[in-house]
Amino acid sequence: MRLFLRIITLPITIWFIALPILLWCLDRYVMKGRLWAVAYNVSREVFRMRGLMIFMIFLTLLYTVCFAIWVHNGTGEGDEKVQTYLSYSLSFAVTILSFFAIFISILTISREIKEKDIFMVTTKPIRRGEIFVGKLFGLFILNFIFVVNIGFIIYVVTNIMAAYSVVNENQRERLQDKVLVARKFVKPESLMIDEEVQRRVDEKSAEIIEEQFMEDPEVIEKMRKRLYKEYKAIVTVEKTSVEPSKQISFHFKDIAPIDAEHGYVYICYNQQAALTPESEKVIGEWTYSNSDLSHEVFSPIHTTYDLLRKPHEFKIDKTKLAKNGELFVEYRNSVLNYPASVIFPVQTGIEVRYVAGSFQENYLRCLLLIYFRLILISILGLSVGAFLSFPVATLILIVTFVLGLASNFILDAISWEADSVIHEKLIRYVMFFVPNYISYDPVPDIEKGRQVIGLSQIWFDINTFMADWKKPMPIKWNDLIGVLILKDLFVTTVVSIFGYLSFRFRELARVIV
Repeated sequence: MRLFLRIITLPITIWFIALPILLWCLDRYVMKGRLWAVAYNVSREVFRMRGLMIFMIFLTLLYTVCFAIWVHNGTGEGDEKVQTYLSYSLSFAVTILSFFAIFISILTISREIKEKDIFMVTTKPIRRGEIFVGKLFGLFILNFIFVVNIGFIIYVVTNIMAAYSVVNENQRERLQDKVLVARKFVKPESLMIDEEVQRRVDEKSAEIIEEQFMEDPEVIEKMRKRLYKEYKAIVTVEKTSVEPSKQISFHFKDIAPIDAEHGYVYICYNQQAALTPESEKVIGEWTYSNSDLSHEVFSPIHTTYDLLRKPHEFKIDKTKLAKNGELFVEYRNSVLNYPASVIFPVQTGIEVRYVAGSFQENYLRCLLLIYFRLILISILGLSVGAFLSFPVATLILIVTFVLGLASNFILDAISWEADSVIHEKLIRYVMFFVPNYISYDPVPDIEKGRQVIGLSQIWFDINTFMADWKKPMPIKWNDLIGVLILKDLFVTTVVSIFGYLSFRFRELARVIV
């Protein structure tokens, strides 16, 4: 299994590095320019659609320049304006380009088949496979042109807004520290709660089975899964809550700021309370060190008075880190908060962020991920359009696109609402073949100044998945972004092969003598 995963990870390198060179060499020395001729015709046909081009230009100006002017003239802090513009403009650009890729990729082949233009092409000395690959090459070029142009406009407007919307040094510092930067985040060491949760599930399930005389294995299995989720949430809250005058410790590893110039790490946290105070604020006392604090006398270094359910952060000097990148953080719930217990949610409760790159590098990664999504959509659209009519293919791709954006919600919902284990497994098998676009959407990361996933992280996720494959409680494949990207690439490749074979052996016309 490990060897198989290592083999199928090679297409990632091919997509991002070797594919353009491979296509150029294939066209130049084997196909004698026929691929480029087909790709050029696809690009020329799209740019000849004047109505579509005018509509795209109008939308581009609307959500870049016009939206920037509207945000700049609005109320709020300068750094918040830049963050709002960057978030909404990129989100709108990704959505528009995705629908554009859906319609163009389907139209470029289904219309030629419907209007019989393909007959003239197939009479030329060119194979059907060359037509298919050439159209795919043309779609790659079109998507590249649109991503580069729109990305460049948004980048320029963002920098203009950063120069004119930010009015003081405090705002400029927040902008550089939180938005126009690439920060990595490190979560604390995972809670060891599995044994406790399993013990409570066993006790409760045995009690329920005895009381209700359950015998159906499927019903028992579903009941145990529900109990596991309920008790996992309960035990997690117990482990992450702090009573007044008590403290909780967090251990972080592998923190590595890029250099002395960016020699700060940021403690980011979001607190909740079991009993909300009237002021909706809590007093917290923090201390941090490069060694374990559990056996030391608590002496607070940093005191906070923060709103609940709102993200907060403060920065500390990197000299507090150990040489191996470890950091120990301890939080005490002040006795003044009595009787409110402070809770740090597992996903958003606390993390350490540090500068790991520049905004320019992060923005380039964002554009590459957007381009990767458009490539997947174009391949699916061309493959489906090769054997289905335009309306049917468009409907299928739009439904697939919407399901891909809602895939995480659907996977979470079915575990609670599925009528049976069989139904849940069936839905999960179906969702496996739907591209999980939302999981590697780069816009939330670029908006918050978090480093967008790169090739190194993809390889790390794949190796993590392979290392935990045979463990009793392995990491789920849908928890690792790199594995999801590989899965979507694999599914898209299978669909493209099916689309090529359908186009290769499709009967375009029947000769009657």
